[in-house]
Amino acid sequence: MRFDRLVLLAITLLLGCGSDPPGAGTEGNPCASFPAAPCQEGLRCVDGDTCKACGEPGEICCNNNQGDYCTAPGRACDNNIDSDGICTDACGSIGKPCCKDATEPCPLGGQCDSDECTANTSTSCYSGAFPHEFHWINELCGEYHETFSTDTVQEAEACRADLIAQLDAVGKFEYGALDEIPVYLDDVCMLSNFGNEQKYLSYFTSQWLAVCESNWCLTGCTWIDGTCP
Repeated sequence: MRFDRLVLLAITLLLGCGSDPPGAGTEGNPCASFPAAPCQEGLRCVDGDTCKACGEPGEICCNNNQGDYCTAPGRACDNNIDSDGICTDACGSIGKPCCKDATEPCPLGGQCDSDECTANTSTSCYSGAFPHEFHWINELCGEYHETFSTDTVQEAEACRADLIAQLDAVGKFEYGALDEIPVYLDDVCMLSNFGNEQKYLSYFTSQWLAVCESNWCLTGCTWIDGTCP
């Protein structure tokens, strides 16, 4: 009988050591213990003790067994800013710097060459006599472009098609025709419960502009023309 009580006491103590406080695994609370996931989706266990929001613009990067990543469109994880990485649009896409100390320095397309994400196009796309501009827009209406130098328009179109295939593999974009310039909208204001923010948006079609505005307004907002009040 005494032995049975000792076994029961030991089991009780073991179970008690593995229990989590209320709210464990949710934002701002302690990380949950194994075998549960440390934090809920969209959160990351930081310093082994607190669940913090991750993956959105300006937030720390989320993490899984594949490495660090961002959930927001057009954002890449830059580990040069914070030890856990920060989701930013300042690196990781063609024409921008490579993300520092990242699992993938150019997660939004291209290859890292001399600290810049460059298109994986053949050298013939840059060795011709005539320049051609190709612009594309991400899901937050951020604009990117690449300049091809080819001897014929047909060669430039082939370079454009090759680059589009690479971009389609990493995200959703709106593409302009060869030498088409996007609309630049620099006089709109986003009004939300978190404050007013002036936005600078680029797009080719009004349908894509609507997509961008929806992606910016994850928690609800309205748009007005002109300077923010």
